[in-house]
Amino acid sequence: MQNKTSDRANQFLPFDSLKGLEAALREKEEIYEEKRDLSEEVMEEISNTINELDSGDSIIVKYYKNRKYQDFVGFFIKVDSIRRKIKVRKDNEISEISIKEISNIQKKYWQSSYKRI
Repeated sequence: MQNKTSDRANQFLPFDSLKGLEAALREKEEIYEEKRDLSEEVMEEISNTINELDSGDSIIVKYYKNRKYQDFVGFFIKVDSIRRKIKVRKDNEISEISIKEISNIQKKYWQSSYKRI
């Protein structure tokens, strides 16, 4: 009789039909970051850099979106001073980045890969 009871109990034990799924899901979990406060000096530096940009300049921007910091590498188009955003382009796709979310912006200078002989 004891054998039947243990068999019945075993049918309710957890069953991992997709081995490794739980570990794979843990690897894909989003890690969120807190937004860092910027000093007045850094905010002024960001503002100065934006004001010095010309349309078509290659830029690198680190900005806060969807609870994490993201990097953008592309081209500057213009500043929308009314909406406080910059318009940027990457691979023929135009996007906007809020100026208040930018933590770092740099003009990217391309280096020539050829050598003079």
